[in-house]
Amino acid sequence: MNTQDYISTLCEAEQRALAICGITKAAQLATCRFSALCVDAERAREFFPEEMAALTQERLQAIFRIATEQMGAPAETTETPQQSRLNQPASPATNTPASGDMPLSSPPRAKSKIDRRYSKSHCIPSRQPVRTYLSALLVVLFYLDCAAWLIVPTMLYIGLLPTDNAALVLTALALPPVLYFVVCTGTVCTVCKVRYITKRGFAYSRYAHKWPLLGTPLSTALHILLFLWFHCPACGTPQSIFRRRKRH
Repeated sequence: MNTQDYISTLCEAEQRALAICGITKAAQLATCRFSALCVDAERAREFFPEEMAALTQERLQAIFRIATEQMGAPAETTETPQQSRLNQPASPATNTPASGDMPLSSPPRAKSKIDRRYSKSHCIPSRQPVRTYLSALLVVLFYLDCAAWLIVPTMLYIGLLPTDNAALVLTALALPPVLYFVVCTGTVCTVCKVRYITKRGFAYSRYAHKWPLLGTPLSTALHILLFLWFHCPACGTPQSIFRRRKRH
């Protein structure tokens, strides 16, 4: 089996789960540290529990071991962070047991700027970066055009605007909606394949962008134009535009 094609031999659900963790090639999987990969996977489960359900801890360990053996790299110990905590002896100062009675899960915390920084640094590359950016620009123009259709015809009717070029002005106002439905209908999410700009009916993720007094599509479009990354409104996956994640 070719090591470079090993990721493509996995099922689609496992490939999407690895893509959320920033792994798209077998070489990346074989050269990364397993302990850091476990931390990324557990952190990704908090954001995308449904997408990460297919990639269990045991399956991740097996995939990492096979990729490491095929690459011929020295295999790092596949001890998970929780297992390493279980193997640590009790602290004599606090007399705290290493396992058993103490829960390993951290106490729940509120969403903060740490989650925003994590999402930005763990974005997966968008498969349609140029189309996504143009779609975001057309969404903003579409909303402005809708407002212009309420103002410009009225101004032409009452004579506040010259009527010599009325046909040209109305043609220019009709152009953004046409481009909107031509370009934006083909813009889909990299993970869930939902047309998140034009399609309606899907359940919005709790990580969808919702700016005050603005709808989710317009908030997502403005976030793309300003910050060059966004959360998919459907699945919540953070995706980057014109930038790829650097793994250390």
